[in-house]
Amino acid sequence: MNRFQEFWSNSEFCDYSITTCDDVVFNVHKTYMAAVSDYFYAMLNSSNEMIESQTNSIKLWNVTSLGLSPVLDFVYGKVDINLTIANITDVLNAASMLQIKEMFRKCQSFLFDNVDEENYIEMRKLCSQFSMIDTVNVLDIKIIESGFLNKIVSGEQVDEYLAVVDEELFLKLIMKSSVNPVAKNTYINMHLQRRLLNLVSICTTMHSFCFAFC
Repeated sequence: MNRFQEFWSNSEFCDYSITTCDDVVFNVHKTYMAAVSDYFYAMLNSSNEMIESQTNSIKLWNVTSLGLSPVLDFVYGKVDINLTIANITDVLNAASMLQIKEMFRKCQSFLFDNVDEENYIEMRKLCSQFSMIDTVNVLDIKIIESGFLNKIVSGEQVDEYLAVVDEELFLKLIMKSSVNPVAKNTYINMHLQRRLLNLVSICTTMHSFCFAFC
C-alpha cells in the first residue's frame, strides 16, 4: 500500500470532495487527483479561472458512485478492483470523463476476458458507445473463434439473433468467419432476398405515395 492509498483509506489529509450524480461524496487529495487525471489537472490548474479550481469540491453530474468508486480504487493503487458486468458501463463512463487512460485499458481487458455468447451484443454496443474500435474488432474475432456463429447459422436461431443485432454487422461477421460454407451461402442468399423484398416494398410505397398526389 502506497502512502497516498493509506491516506485515502483512512480519510487523512483529504482536501477535496467529489460528489457524484447520485449524491455520494468521495473525499480525495486535490494534488494527487491532478497528477493521475488529465481532467482534474486541466480543471484544477491555477492558471485557469474555472470555479472548481478556486473551491474544494466538485459535483460530477454524469458520473455515478457505482462508476467512480472502482476508478478511485484504481488510481489510489488498490490491486483488487471491483469490475463486474453490472458496473462496467458506469466505470467506463467515469474513466472516460476523468481521462484516466490506464483505467480505460483495464476495462478493455475486462471486456476481452468476459465476453461470451450471452453478453456479446451488449458489450459490442458498449465498445461502440465509447469509440473503442480496436476492442470491437477483438470481440468480433473472439466470438467468431468461439464457434458461436456456426451454431447460429447452422441452427434455427438466425431470426432470434437478428432481433437483437444489426443485420449488416451479422453479415460482416459471417463473411469473416469459418462458418460452414453451405450454411454461409444459405444465409447470404436469405439476406439478399430480404434486401430485395425491402427494396420492392419501398418502391411500392413510393409509387403509391406519388400516385396519390398525381
